[in-house]
This record gives sequence, C-alpha cells and structure tokens, in this order.
Amino acid sequence: MTRISDVFHLRETGRLTVVGVNPDGITDFTRFEQCRDELIPILQKADCHVVRFDLDGIPFLASGIMGLLISLQKIGVEIQLQNVSEHILDVLRVTRLDEMVEIMPNTSRK
Repeated sequence: MTRISDVFHLRETGRLTVVGVNPDGITDFTRFEQCRDELIPILQKADCHVVRFDLDGIPFLASGIMGLLISLQKIGVEIQLQNVSEHILDVLRVTRLDEMVEIMPNTSRK
C-alpha cells in the first residue's frame, strides 16, 4: 500500500481542490496508479467540481497523469493545470488534451 502524499499534496479541498504533484512520485507508474485510486474518492467525498493540478517542477507529462485527467473528466470533474512547462503544453496540444483542460497562468517564480 502506498501513501497518497508520495505523489500528491492536497493543498485545499472542496468544490475547488488544489493538488500539487510530486515530481519524484510520477515516475513510478505502479505507485502513481495506487495514489490515483486513492485521490478520486477523496475528490468525490469533498464534492469537488474543479481540480487544479499544480505542475510546478514537473518536466514531462507522464502517461499516468494523462490517464488521471481522462478519469477525472469521466466522473464530471473540471480540470485546471497550473505552472505548466512548455514541453507539457506541446504534449497537451498534440494529444488534444488542451481541449479538455483549462490552462491557468503560471505562478512559480523560476
């Protein structure tokens, strides 16, 4: 069993839930899958309508994250992405996932 904090940092929960993503946590697909399975019930219990993922420090869009975005859309949760790198923006455009998520302004100070 894994801990959700290995991959996700829930900064606030509720109708808008803000989730930080741990760069080290997304590289282990099995651990990511387990944490995803823990995250969805938390969002449902919080009556989350919009989830904002802070991707600060995430250099690439792992397949697990793409799968999570699709899973959340299927349960009716709107998705926002914040602090998105240029590489991730390119991947979102190529996969057309940019049409299903809202890209928020970057807030990181790099």
